[in-house]
Amino acid sequence: MNKLALLAFVLLILLGAMSWLLADASLNQYLQSQVVLQGKYYTKQNVTLESSEYSPDSGQGHFKGLQLKSTSGLVNQNLLDADAITFSMAKFKEGDKYIKVASVNIDNLIINVKQNSRSNKALSTTNNIALLKAVVLNQLANDYPKAYPEISAKKYALKNPQLNADVYIEQHPQITPQIDNGQKALPKPRKKKKRGKQYTKITAPALHINTLTVNYFNGAELIKTITKNNIKTHPIGGKTGIETNQLGGEILISLLNLVQPVPTNRE
Repeated sequence: MNKLALLAFVLLILLGAMSWLLADASLNQYLQSQVVLQGKYYTKQNVTLESSEYSPDSGQGHFKGLQLKSTSGLVNQNLLDADAITFSMAKFKEGDKYIKVASVNIDNLIINVKQNSRSNKALSTTNNIALLKAVVLNQLANDYPKAYPEISAKKYALKNPQLNADVYIEQHPQITPQIDNGQKALPKPRKKKKRGKQYTKITAPALHINTLTVNYFNGAELIKTITKNNIKTHPIGGKTGIETNQLGGEILISLLNLVQPVPTNRE
């Protein structure tokens, strides 16, 4: 991922610089490509977006037809479908420490869960959503280890089997998560001097989903559908913000976390 390119894009939108780049066609095409690229980067799967629209003057935006393709054998079913997503950006003022996404609303979100077991008995806990979540978290931990200390420590321990991951975390309390995802944060690190220019950070509010539909499949057989309305996720970025390139991965995790444990029977 080209972090400088994405950062420049966000700043151009909010500060209104280089008006030639902000022509509607160029801006919308670029925004659409970035959504697809971030989706592919974090999921390692095919992602498509039908269209995108954004108005720098109003700060309002709209995505249409976001799809995460399934590679788990679901016939004629995507892993994730979001028909319409609207969002708004807060006005960026000089001196602000981070960019703020003011609101994100998803009209209809469909998630299709497929078990990796062909048994007709009680379903296992391993499914395509759990595996995808692990892929996204692994990439986030690679790119932002301080935000995911436990995963980073375990990955480090796997590369260094002579070390113990739990001991490593205890001995390195300076590794602390930077995201408000409902988990308790470890003690804050001592401030260190940073060299070079810092990236602009971003925060996002709780995502609002008007209608969430989760379909559970055992092989090709649909065994249960759960529908809920007016769902909200945890806010993203907390009080400190996250890197702009991190936002796509965090949104994906927020959506995947909406999936409940798979039913253990057909009732």
